[in-house]
Amino acid sequence: MKIKPGFIDTNKNCNGCNKCLTVCPIPGANISVGTGEGHRIEVNSERCVTCGLCIPGCQNQAREAVDQSGSFLAELAAGKKFSLALDPALKLLYAEELPYVLGYLRALGVEKIYDISFGGDLCTWATLTYYQEHPEASKIASFCPIIVDLIEKYYPELLPELLPVQSPFMCLATYVKNYVQDKRPLVYIGPCLSKREELAAGDFNLAYTLTLDKLLLRLQQVDWHAYWSEVDLRSEDLGYLYGIRDGINENLSYFMPPHFSVLLASGLEGRRIANPNVYKSALTCGKVAPLLLNIRSGHSGCIDAPSIPDKEKRWTSVFAAVKGIRSHILTRPDYKENYQIRAELLAARFAKLNPADFKRSFTNRYYQEPRLPADVLEKIFIAMGKTTPASRKINCGGCGYATCGEMARAVAYGYNQIENCIHYATAKTRQITYTDMLTGIPNLYAFKQQTRDLFWDYPEQKYVLVYLDIKNFRMVNDLYGFAAGDQILKAVAEQAAAMTSGKGTCARIMSDHFVLCLPDSKENLPKILHHIRANTKEFKLDFPISFDLGLYRITDTEEPIENMIDMARLAQLTIKGSYDVRWAYYDEAMSEQMRREAWVTKEMRRALAEEQFQVYLQPQYDHRTHKLVGAEALVRWYHPQRGLIGPDEFIPTFEKNNFILEMDAYMRNKVCQLMAAWQAQGLPLVPVSVNLSRLELFEETLPERLSTLAAKLPPQMLRLEVTESAYTDNPAQLVTMIKRLQAKGFVVEMDDFGSGYSSLNTLHEMPVDVVKLDLRFLMGTHHEKSRVILQAIAGMLQQLQLPVIAEGVETLAQADFLTKIGCHVIQGYYYAKPMPAEQFAALLKAQGTVR
Repeated sequence: MKIKPGFIDTNKNCNGCNKCLTVCPIPGANISVGTGEGHRIEVNSERCVTCGLCIPGCQNQAREAVDQSGSFLAELAAGKKFSLALDPALKLLYAEELPYVLGYLRALGVEKIYDISFGGDLCTWATLTYYQEHPEASKIASFCPIIVDLIEKYYPELLPELLPVQSPFMCLATYVKNYVQDKRPLVYIGPCLSKREELAAGDFNLAYTLTLDKLLLRLQQVDWHAYWSEVDLRSEDLGYLYGIRDGINENLSYFMPPHFSVLLASGLEGRRIANPNVYKSALTCGKVAPLLLNIRSGHSGCIDAPSIPDKEKRWTSVFAAVKGIRSHILTRPDYKENYQIRAELLAARFAKLNPADFKRSFTNRYYQEPRLPADVLEKIFIAMGKTTPASRKINCGGCGYATCGEMARAVAYGYNQIENCIHYATAKTRQITYTDMLTGIPNLYAFKQQTRDLFWDYPEQKYVLVYLDIKNFRMVNDLYGFAAGDQILKAVAEQAAAMTSGKGTCARIMSDHFVLCLPDSKENLPKILHHIRANTKEFKLDFPISFDLGLYRITDTEEPIENMIDMARLAQLTIKGSYDVRWAYYDEAMSEQMRREAWVTKEMRRALAEEQFQVYLQPQYDHRTHKLVGAEALVRWYHPQRGLIGPDEFIPTFEKNNFILEMDAYMRNKVCQLMAAWQAQGLPLVPVSVNLSRLELFEETLPERLSTLAAKLPPQMLRLEVTESAYTDNPAQLVTMIKRLQAKGFVVEMDDFGSGYSSLNTLHEMPVDVVKLDLRFLMGTHHEKSRVILQAIAGMLQQLQLPVIAEGVETLAQADFLTKIGCHVIQGYYYAKPMPAEQFAALLKAQGTVR
């Protein structure tokens, strides 16, 4: 929605607390605007009536009147001439400061200073003239511009009921323009924020609308006491009372007969506005209808306008000023006369004026909301979680509207956003908290709660927890795209939800992993596989979708749900990669594995701090010359109590809990220290390969960090191993990272080539420098088929001019065959097992001096 700025502005303090909505009487005057950090509430002047209630109503001081005083003072300094119109409330509120400020402004170039109290006298005279012509007319006073704006925009049926007389300010402006012939731009100074729109209706030349507190702030460095000025035109006392709540009544009662009654109605707080019902009830409140209904925005009149700061500190001076005015009125000679003589004296004072000049007409600016289709509101109510009539009338106090129905309409009209509804936010949070957003079934958090409730409701039932993993799911994403993968996940989720409906629970916990809790029965397992497989056949992939199921029979329902899932997961891992076994039950051997993993996790950080991890190096030889040409760095764990722990016992756990990142960084640091020491000793260096974990490959600062680490070494001496499987995570980003590493001088090796299903595609895309053949390709090279495959791979890599390192070579026959087909660099037990750094340094020393 396009927002038209006005005289009330939202500053940077706004945090979207909605307090302004609570105090604003006009729906749509405040509009929620989304930002990058949340939302803020802006003022739309098309709807705002400038009552200013939002200024003191905002607890964050985020609302303020637009400050025009700077521009006004700048134009004065540039030589432009103005006339001032002072609100009568200023004499009551700022009696001490006002003469000094006026003197300073006159010194700056203000030509004339008029007090609107004089306009109050004119307004009284024009009102008397009207009632002489219409003695029984019952009208609404038109002296508060906020109320007039409200009626013109929102209650046009009341326009004929408005008193067709100009307000004190308009009367003054008319007098100055038509009778004083002052054509200078007029500057209003006072507490009211809506004067600009009032004078625009009468085609007056209003240049600025200023609040005295903003002006005083601009002039705080000025020594006012060197200046002093009176006004050029002011009231004979009565006009000053227009600024207080019953000022109109006091003025008119001075000149009208006793039966003339003025009914007061004030205050726009909350939703109590000047609507037809207020007016009708006012006219029927007694046997004698009031001749004038005076509705004011503020409870106490202009003197408690929202733009005035520290009002409570000024009440004493206000009461003193009002008392002084009233005392002075009592000393007037005409006070002892009757109302008729007073009215004649007032008429004589303005006898040369034309009453028609001070009449006023009003404009129908009625803003009618467009009609909303019923289904629009209904959809919003449903999104808010409001499905019953009673729920749509709730006032929770969270959004600023009186009811949920008002909030829904504000959303429909574009005044607010549904995200700001506390009910919608709560429902959304509940959905995010408890639901898997892709499939719509429960997530892990919800599964734990719902399964616990299931055990509580059916304590006699025996249950089994099923951990389900889709086999080779990554292949689906790679070959058919993520959209196809998502469709399969949704289909599996739909079947899981159908199978557990009313008797169990299910959830998608991550990626292609699901859990189900079902009554324990022999029929359930085949049923699970059958239903899910049948439901995924429709996708017509080139290979069948199959599943691994891990099962855990629940014997203790008080056991943490997380433990049950872990047990089922362990069972599922035992059959991962198997094509003839479909499911496995958890047993105690798996529990032992879990305990080992827990021990490794508990000890790993202390082991790192105490340097229990040691660098071992496995040499690499050129089989043609039997010369040492490189090495691979491998980790060994020497625990002070348990002794040597093999990498198979801790590396899988490290990869699971991401400690592998710290381990790899530790190993690289140690290798660089060793190589720097060998270089200082004059030993010949050979390249040493170190691991790069998948997660590290997506760290933007990796090339710079590695360059700093290997600063004392030729960068090609530290070779970086990247596994082929890392390519499937984010190919484009991985390729970019490899090129950045190569630009720093590092050699990048593809480790475990041939272990994945997309090896050839990976080799085509990844710009690696060296390829390491997977151990599994070398097993059984005496078989003709294996020899043919290896020979083809070696020939392909030779044509691509990619050096090859063969890992896991154990026999002379294997080494000779590999050399024959072009794989000259050998790593394996045939030449050497992994060895401590000291033993490897001895090999370097035996090989000769640094080249």
